Amino acid sequence: MPAENDGDPAARVAAGPHPVHNLWRLRRYLRPYAAEFAWLLVAGLAGTAAGIAVPLVVQRVVDGPVAGREPGALIQLAGLALLLGVVEAVLIFIRRWVQSSSAVGMEAALRADVYAHLQRLPASFHDRWQSGQLLSRITSDLSVIRRFLSFGVFFLLLNVTTYVVVVALLVHLHPALGLLVAASGVPLLLISRRFGRHYHAASRRMQDQQGDVATLVEETAQGLRTMKAYGRGPELAARFAGGARTLHDTGVGKGRLLANTSALLDLVPNVTPGRGAGRRGGRRRAGRAHHR
Repeated sequence: MPAENDGDPAARVAAGPHPVHNLWRLRRYLRPYAAEFAWLLVAGLAGTAAGIAVPLVVQRVVDGPVAGREPGALIQLAGLALLLGVVEAVLIFIRRWVQSSSAVGMEAALRADVYAHLQRLPASFHDRWQSGQLLSRITSDLSVIRRFLSFGVFFLLLNVTTYVVVVALLVHLHPALGLLVAASGVPLLLISRRFGRHYHAASRRMQDQQGDVATLVEETAQGLRTMKAYGRGPELAARFAGGARTLHDTGVGKGRLLANTSALLDLVPNVTPGRGAGRRGGRRRAGRAHHR
């Protein structure tokens, strides 16, 4: 938070560096937890590998003991599937336990630096900024940064790796189905881009409204006696109710946007295997008709 960026926030965003550069500046907060992050990544990849291996074991169960009616081998493979599930659960627990502690440490370091910087800023900066807006941004922005550093980066690497491995396995097992699953990533990418654009605008609008409500609450609390002396209680209460109602409506809109997008993100992967199965069934029916 350099001092030369203490002017208008909109101008600062427009003239500021690229967002990726801003994220790169946060690397020093990740550096103390680099070893933990490496172990988290190893645990996440191992847990994902265990989860991916379970369907392969199920395939062996169907093609082997079930088809050959061998109960002994069925028990062995079922035990292997159970062991893989237990390993995955343990790795997920360890990952989340360590991840939570590192996230708290990073957020504490971020907050300490931001608060120390606010103390060094000149009084003219605080005259230009409403205290409620500062409080809202410090609270919400640091929480978003903490979640991204501790969860967003980790799951971005983990999910990309999982997608590549699963597509490669599907292409090896059934090329047509694997290519179909790989192609389903295109609509998911388009849906995610559209969601990010609208959700970002709604988040910024909600952040501004939170700052306005926080500023009104603080000003009302500081001037409580003056407000009572001039009988402006009902007017300020109406202003607060209007701001809170607007903030509520914006939050509900964000929730609806998230719900609709989540439904679409769940729909595409669920429809894709059905389309692949429908095509395979159609080819089988066509082959049987040809032989007749």
